Amino acid sequence: QLVKKKGLNYIGKKQREEKETIKSGNKEKEEAVVLAQQILLTWLIEEKNIFESVAKYVSPSDFSDDFYKRVAGIFWAQMEEHEANPAKIIDNFQDEDEHKKVAALFNSPLINQNLTMQEMEKAVNDALLIIKRNSLEMKSRTTTDIMELQNIIKEQAKLKTLHISLS
Repeated sequence: QLVKKKGLNYIGKKQREEKETIKSGNKEKEEAVVLAQQILLTWLIEEKNIFESVAKYVSPSDFSDDFYKRVAGIFWAQMEEHEANPAKIIDNFQDEDEHKKVAALFNSPLINQNLTMQEMEKAVNDALLIIKRNSLEMKSRTTTDIMELQNIIKEQAKLKTLHISLS
């Protein structure tokens, strides 16, 4: 009886530890996705000439963070009107913290690093892949339609060959 009780306690403890590891792994993944969204928006706002290349593969609906999804939506709408204006993006946010967060996208240290075209291309492609993979993963978890799931799987396969050239 005591052995069973001790054994169950050990198994229960092991399962709790595994769940905590998974939770911390998920948190790290979420942070990486949010950072990728921030990086991609920063590059798009700073280097507007890459927008069309990126917009072929990702849209505001692919952004998982509500704040960055909103910024992306405003920016995409402006780019479709050929009128990207950072001040107008900031004007859409009333909260002071949100103002600072949007302003940080325009004044990111990423921009001032004098990256080569190859380094910038790698950063944009990495961010794009992280965002798109996460978006497709989220869609695959929530869909109940088999045709939609097949389309998601096809899109996931296409990601393996995805590369945007900035030159």
